[in-house]
Amino acid sequence: MATPFTPDEANGPRSNDSRGRRGEDELHRGDIEQVRARRVERADLVREILEKKQADDDPGAAGWSGLGQPDPVNQPGESIQPDAIILPNQIQPAVRPEPVFAPAGPSVPADQAIPATLHTLAEWRDLDQREHAAVRKAQDEATSPRQRDKLDPASDFLRALRASGGADFLRRLIDDVIRPDDLLASGFGLSDLRDEIPPSLTPKTRRFFKLGAFAGPGIPFVAVPAVRRGAQAFFGDALTRESNLETALASIHEQNGAARVVPLSDAVLGDVGMDAVLERVRGLIANPAVTELELTWSDFNPQACDWNFEGNADQAAMRYATLLQEAMQQNVTLLLRATSSRDLELVIETVIRAMDFHGLERAQLGVVVPVDFPDSSTLLRRLTGRAHLRREDGGAPVRVSLYRLADRAQERADAVLHGWKVASYVEDADVDANMFRTIDALLAPEHRGVIDLEVSGEVRMDAVFAAHLGRMRENYATLGIVLDRADASEIRARFQQFGVRVCTRVPLIPGDKLRPAGTYLWSLVTRAERDLGLHEAAHISVDGVHSEDERVLQAMARMHQVHAGPVRSQVRIAPEDAPGITASIPLELFPEGLLEDEPSQSAPAERSAQPTETANETTVLGSRAEADTAAAGVSTIHDPAAAGETREVRPTDAADQAKLNPADTGAAPNLTEVVLGLRRGRLLRNTFRNDPASDPTIRSTRDWAARVQRRAAHSELGVTEAASHKLKSAAEIDEVLSLARAAGEPWSQTSGWERAARLEQIAKAIDANRARLIEVAMNETSLTFAEVDADVSKAVDLANFDAHLARQLDRMQGAQFDPVKVTLAVPGWIPPVSSNAATIFGALGAGSAVVLKASARTARTAAVLARVLWSTDLPADLLQVVSADHGMMDEDQFGRQLIVDQRIERVLMQGAYVTAARFLEWRPDLPLLGSVGGKSTVVVTPAADYDQAAAEIARSLVTATGQMPLRPSTVILVGAAARSERFIQQLADAVTSTRTGYTSDPSVQAGPLMRRANGKALAMLTELTGEEKWLVQPRSLDDTGRLWTPGIRTGLAADSTALQNDAPVPVINILTARTLEDAIEIQNRYDYGLGAGLFSLDRAEIAQWVQGVEAGNLYVNRDVLGNQVQRQPSGGWKESMIGTKLKSGGPNTLIHLGRWRADEHEQSHTLHLRGLEEPVARLIEALQPGMSFDEFERVRRTALSCQIAWNEEFGEVVDATNLPVERNLFRYRPAPCVIRFSEDGTADELGQVLVAATVARARIMLSTAWPLPPTLARELELRDSAVRIESNAEFLARIAAAGLTKAPRLRLIGGSRSEVCGALENGVDIAVFSDDVTLAGRIEMLPFLREQSISICAHRHGRPDARMWGLFPHETVRDPDASLLGRA
Repeated sequence: MATPFTPDEANGPRSNDSRGRRGEDELHRGDIEQVRARRVERADLVREILEKKQADDDPGAAGWSGLGQPDPVNQPGESIQPDAIILPNQIQPAVRPEPVFAPAGPSVPADQAIPATLHTLAEWRDLDQREHAAVRKAQDEATSPRQRDKLDPASDFLRALRASGGADFLRRLIDDVIRPDDLLASGFGLSDLRDEIPPSLTPKTRRFFKLGAFAGPGIPFVAVPAVRRGAQAFFGDALTRESNLETALASIHEQNGAARVVPLSDAVLGDVGMDAVLERVRGLIANPAVTELELTWSDFNPQACDWNFEGNADQAAMRYATLLQEAMQQNVTLLLRATSSRDLELVIETVIRAMDFHGLERAQLGVVVPVDFPDSSTLLRRLTGRAHLRREDGGAPVRVSLYRLADRAQERADAVLHGWKVASYVEDADVDANMFRTIDALLAPEHRGVIDLEVSGEVRMDAVFAAHLGRMRENYATLGIVLDRADASEIRARFQQFGVRVCTRVPLIPGDKLRPAGTYLWSLVTRAERDLGLHEAAHISVDGVHSEDERVLQAMARMHQVHAGPVRSQVRIAPEDAPGITASIPLELFPEGLLEDEPSQSAPAERSAQPTETANETTVLGSRAEADTAAAGVSTIHDPAAAGETREVRPTDAADQAKLNPADTGAAPNLTEVVLGLRRGRLLRNTFRNDPASDPTIRSTRDWAARVQRRAAHSELGVTEAASHKLKSAAEIDEVLSLARAAGEPWSQTSGWERAARLEQIAKAIDANRARLIEVAMNETSLTFAEVDADVSKAVDLANFDAHLARQLDRMQGAQFDPVKVTLAVPGWIPPVSSNAATIFGALGAGSAVVLKASARTARTAAVLARVLWSTDLPADLLQVVSADHGMMDEDQFGRQLIVDQRIERVLMQGAYVTAARFLEWRPDLPLLGSVGGKSTVVVTPAADYDQAAAEIARSLVTATGQMPLRPSTVILVGAAARSERFIQQLADAVTSTRTGYTSDPSVQAGPLMRRANGKALAMLTELTGEEKWLVQPRSLDDTGRLWTPGIRTGLAADSTALQNDAPVPVINILTARTLEDAIEIQNRYDYGLGAGLFSLDRAEIAQWVQGVEAGNLYVNRDVLGNQVQRQPSGGWKESMIGTKLKSGGPNTLIHLGRWRADEHEQSHTLHLRGLEEPVARLIEALQPGMSFDEFERVRRTALSCQIAWNEEFGEVVDATNLPVERNLFRYRPAPCVIRFSEDGTADELGQVLVAATVARARIMLSTAWPLPPTLARELELRDSAVRIESNAEFLARIAAAGLTKAPRLRLIGGSRSEVCGALENGVDIAVFSDDVTLAGRIEMLPFLREQSISICAHRHGRPDARMWGLFPHETVRDPDASLLGRA
């Protein structure tokens, strides 16, 4: 359709006009001729607009272009087409006349305001340039650098921003010096800034900071207060103290401006903090000088449950309405500010519901909305609809204030951590377009008198555009421009020249400390950094258009193109639809894109020429930097035995080959992969991604969740199924085991690829049945919806991740995996779904049938989960679910009969330490792999962010009512943190404000205990000893004995019984320690080592802590409950891990769920020891005199394999997830392990195991039945190894009398596992590794290594925190798409 901006055909094509060229950087937009034509077309359009405007002013004047062409007629209802508009330099007049606005009227289109907007912005740029030129001229005339520096009008704040890294310096000044409560912590933070002080500061300020950095650690009580006072001046008038409020407001009113007070405070974590904020707001309302107040939504509901949207909105609306009643009497406007995607809709809904309160029709209320979200415009449409109804009832207009987030980093961080789409726009250009669109919509004629629009002036083009459009549409009187107090007075004066209302935000701090303003100052720095970057990047294009004008034109052109409405969406299946969807899930044996060397849509490549040894890809036998050219069809392979000899290997024609299993096809493995035991066949891409939990910001998902919660309250799902699994007699147990054994035989023969396909199908089925699983688990365990939903996501993750690991089991060179036929799974009861899933999926992935002995507390959940599995293509008898009919046999009798049956070849358990001990009493040689909960401890140092620490500790405590395995039981306060009343108050407030009740109420955050509190649990909840006292006393809320509020106990002695009590209840003990070293010693004294946490922003403290603490899961500056698959694999040290169990959700989950035996394949034809570390080479040389050639070759190959495994995996600290805002590190620590060399062991087996221990950096502790060769004995003596010569009988007698006390692990070489396990006095504490010795270092080194995962919150306010990177000398950040086999 022709528009006023369509080129006149009579003028001919304009695609060859040279004014359209911008450069080669625009070629990506499409065909170059089309780009040129469109660019010239847009330039002519704007030229015609300007010509018409000038003609309206002076009808006799010629057009600015001098072309003399007739002006096209602009139709009022038409607007610029959605292409970028370019204003050529040639058509800009030397002297700009005053813009002439179109006749005022309601139908003026938004694009009519563009010429005036461009004119105003150009004038302001000219003013800025003249001012800058005057300064430069004066500086050029100065005779000394000192004089030139004095002539620079920029503040120290702006000077700091100009320097490279200046913004980071300011942020660290805020975070490390202003924020900490402890002066010493601030002093050290100040000292850390000594090398980062920007050189662009004035000499006086630089000297001031240097002196402070020097004196900070030594005399912090002098240096830190001085620097903080200096920082107050540093940030100028950005902040106002309450004592100066009236003066600040009066100065603003004297400038004919309005003032809006923004009260700042410390983080509000609970009801006490909220009440304090609201009381302070009431005081401000009563202040006659205050006319406007701006609050955030969290001020009204600090502990809102994400899944209680309706309740949250109602509660916030009631509190907001109460304040509005008081504000009406004082004629104060009260605005509610949205700060993120999580509270955006809640802010709108809160204001809408507050309008429904009787008597508030004339209340002056409004919202402050960020336009960074696509759904802001749709939500404002909802608000304007309600505002129209209010106006029709005689109510006052609603204020709508638009602004831009200073930084969208927090939104990106939130999305990354949860696996969601980013809720905000990603590009600034989209935010520009949405701002213009929203201004256009709210200034529509129908909203006049209904909506009072305000626009933030932080990006001046927004405010200028709104001012001109409002004037044209006769909305000028109701339009406001909002500025921060930190903005220059010149900017305020410029906007006042428009005649619009200019409002200044006045951030108000309660006292003399700047700490409550930390978040505001952080955003101030980020916004100033952004604005300075845009200013420095400003330029005039080859088309003569200033970049700011280009931005305006692009925003106008695209404002109806950018997406409007919610970005995120989730598919959640109703429970009644789940069976049909489950039945339709296909079985994919070879998913596309899984192979690392194949395109996403290609068929598997075929085998190339025969294998040849190479060392190209390793750091042991060659350079890791040498590129692998196999993807190009040619691979250069170097034979270490023939130096300098190179040959090419070209793949054969795939068309001539039959398609084979991708696990066995592909390019020839090289020396690293064949000899060194890393893989067979082609590398697999890691396609695993964590399943995102349900998103509470999506309305449809909230509706789905509400329905599930209602069903869960009275659900009987799983009752019949659980009853059908009860066994009454030994004969029924025997029948179940026979069925499992029969199904396990063929299953153990299937390939890892087939088992993986079944598990991936199961993962999809679980996701499809999410609603049913949540329903039954909520009803059975009384956990909240959010807790069970996350648990179901973890079950999905376990199935998918175990599928990836299953494919690896067939690919280990040098070792052959033999699955066991039947595994007994004994899961824990919390979390209810993933505890069952972890034991089932691990065994299935390892090729074993599963007998699931369901916990009595979650029998229904287990039954429903089993039904989901049986609805897939999984053979039905592979999973047998059993429980005891207590009317016919008790639990011990039932469990014993299962355990002692020899058809049970493995037991996977989650539960209590005493349960594991009882299993081993019944059957001492039982291959038992178990994980035990225990409890976690948390350290808080003075360098911590106290608000963050209090919030995360409280959340960790109340999640699942303190029943999670990783729950924190003890908080250790170090140094000044123990004396911090603010931290204690924040923690107490967060804990006491937790809403406890039955989870049928969606507002509940902590439900009842699984069973009545008695014994140790009751003592933990009620008893005090010695000088102990309750900071927060637990309370029983009903007569069931299950519903308890959380508690905090203080004043504990080192030997307090409460510290040894491991009852799973919501009570936390507070201890104190003088130093971090003392705190680590306290953490390590406990028998359990599942998890430990640290809150500190001091890099040195973090490094000290992670090296000293003894636990399997470490958490830094975050909650201690994280156990997401692959991110934070779950598994502990000491009594938290039973047998040879390795971390669930980690790279070795399936390794010990079957048996390994040697698989030598072809021998190497070389004898070199190149690439081995000196201790390993010396050890092999010491072994050589007593071995044959074949024995020596096996030891050599094992050593090479171990060395590569160490260099590429075991010796690295690996971040497999590569999240920019969270470091999830996985590492191995040397573990003490006794080597028992029995009478029937061979020399090469001893050599292989000794080599594995040496490469793993483990101290060698050897018990041998044979005297060692002199050369080996001397070598071990030089290494301070512990060597004991004793016969098999002597060894058995010794461990029967005293057990193994120096090491919790035993590696058997020969001998009888049954005899050793039967003789061990402390068998439950010892992990016995008795598989055959193999050539695979990946297998042989594991007995000498302990796994440890470290999860670190690596961002501050969404921005990556550089202090959390490079903590270890051997960190490897792995591409998430990389192979699971250790390739970096």
